[in-house]
Amino acid sequence: GDGYFFEQHVARAVQQAGLRAVLGQGILDFPTPDSPSPAESLKKAEAFLQQKGSTSLIRPALFPHSLYTCSPTKLRQCQDLADRYAVPMIIHLAETQTELQEIYKKYGKTPVNHMENLGLLSSSLIAGHCVWLSATEMDLLARRGVRVVQNPESNMKLASGVAPVPELLARGVAVGLGTDGCASNNNQDIFQEMDT
Repeated sequence: GDGYFFEQHVARAVQQAGLRAVLGQGILDFPTPDSPSPAESLKKAEAFLQQKGSTSLIRPALFPHSLYTCSPTKLRQCQDLADRYAVPMIIHLAETQTELQEIYKKYGKTPVNHMENLGLLSSSLIAGHCVWLSATEMDLLARRGVRVVQNPESNMKLASGVAPVPELLARGVAVGLGTDGCASNNNQDIFQEMDT
């Protein structure tokens, strides 16, 4: 899986390498390296979904970065687009205590409950990190079929905490392994993540 910017180029590299991948075009509420405006990022994402299309090995996705970089309006727009093209949506969720505090202060809810309130928790959601979850929230993720990707080295580098993987697995939540991006991990080595 990959997410962020210039995903059309990532798709080309993945095809050339013969790999299987879910590739999420990044969307934020501010300019990014491949989109001069938030509105442009949505257009770019839709163009990626249209031109890429699903292949036997590559599945396009949308990647609204997080609740603190995407407004509720932007998140709903992303979900509408994901539903229209029947693709997954990827997001960072409940990664740090700071995120919990910021989202609670802004919306009066924890990140998971904010996502639920927006109608965004579903089996088409892939949630990265999920470190700061209550038992009730883990139950909710399980009921909605949300898939989780834990990122142990990133969480250690940022001192974010440890994802409650055994508790999630006990509830039947599908949990994958990831690296997160290069800004929060010294490498993108999935084998090293397995060792960790």
